[in-house]
Amino acid sequence: MEEAGQKEQNKNLPVILAVDDDKLMLRMVETMLDGIAQVITGGNTNEAEELMRRHQPALVLLDDMMPGGISGLQFLEKIKDDPEISKIPIIMVTARDKPEEVVRGLTAGAVDYIAKPFQPAALKAAVTKRLTRRGNRICLALCDERVARVLSQRLVDLACEVLHCEPDDFLVEKMEQENLAVVVVDTLETLFTARKGQRTPSGLRPGAYAIVALLEEKTMTLGEEHIAYHSPEATVQDILHSIGRFLKNRL
Repeated sequence: MEEAGQKEQNKNLPVILAVDDDKLMLRMVETMLDGIAQVITGGNTNEAEELMRRHQPALVLLDDMMPGGISGLQFLEKIKDDPEISKIPIIMVTARDKPEEVVRGLTAGAVDYIAKPFQPAALKAAVTKRLTRRGNRICLALCDERVARVLSQRLVDLACEVLHCEPDDFLVEKMEQENLAVVVVDTLETLFTARKGQRTPSGLRPGAYAIVALLEEKTMTLGEEHIAYHSPEATVQDILHSIGRFLKNRL
């Protein structure tokens, strides 16, 4: 009964894909991340691609040199323009730790690089950090590039994951697919587009998002709990305060 309860509890955890040809390493990762994530495993990059498309994991832990497919680095370079899986964060976990190899991995799209052998605490810390950022996913759909640049840097410093979108291309579908927490807009047209995607008239829940609007005046009163209005001259700290309030309500 206790084991069944544990399995049911694990279903609510984020899915992490570990890819390595060393089965002992995969078992170690499963043990290290027990209670943090559901771990699914693959033995090469061919399996990695299939599992990423099927499960859309929150994170991938990827070895570099494995038989039965291209290398981990080649895989990163292959998928970087794939709209279905390119945005899934990948941490390289490999014995190849020369500086030029680390730089190549990060340049190809890895979000972090962990050298083998590693301490369990180091892996858990990297995974926890990435999963935390995933829960704080902010999209900046701003015409003002200066504001977008400053906000982006501050949000990254606060362990948020920041996405950028052109205001005229900002679609409801993107909000749904990206599991956004907060959207920041600075044009009326983009605000109306964002409002069309609002999924609940009151209260935030996991999967819903809130809007921070930088406009001269309030344009809507419906769903006030979802929108924070600021003038275009608002300070970055004021905007961050509103974002923080929405993130707190979302947890």
